[in-house]
Amino acid sequence: MRDDRVVCSSCRVERKATAPSAVQRRFGYLMSVAVNAVMLWGAHRILDWGWLPFLTPAWALVLPVLTASLVVAIVANVLFLGYDGVWLRAPANAVLAGFGIAVSVRLWQVFPFDLSGYAFTWDAVVRVLIVLSIVGSAIAIVVEVGRLARAAARAADEPPSGEPWPPSA
Repeated sequence: MRDDRVVCSSCRVERKATAPSAVQRRFGYLMSVAVNAVMLWGAHRILDWGWLPFLTPAWALVLPVLTASLVVAIVANVLFLGYDGVWLRAPANAVLAGFGIAVSVRLWQVFPFDLSGYAFTWDAVVRVLIVLSIVGSAIAIVVEVGRLARAAARAADEPPSGEPWPPSA
């Protein structure tokens, strides 16, 4: 149910935040599938294109874990098209964040970038960004586990189907 009430406070008009509709969410999942598929296709061809002169042939060592991550993201978003309740979304998003950590760790290990041709030392900046992606993904895992725990706590408080709540003694 959408809440499109307009609230006026101090001559400022605001639209209350509402959760996206099922159609909007499904459109988002479709877009995620498309974007991840394009990124998967591009990741396997980027070296041949030569667009990124700082990307080295060591990129091929990152591709297996990146491919797995993108394929899992595509599968998860296809599943979300059919059911996107917290019982599927939270664990799937935690797994996706885990794959994000795996990709970032592999990028750190291989570091398929040759940034020596630039006046600024970009290596440190890129490594900081990789660490930030690991930290962000770890936080995402904690958030999704919390979301799942909150859903489990709510489910424990709900009455079983067809029985009065709270039960009479």
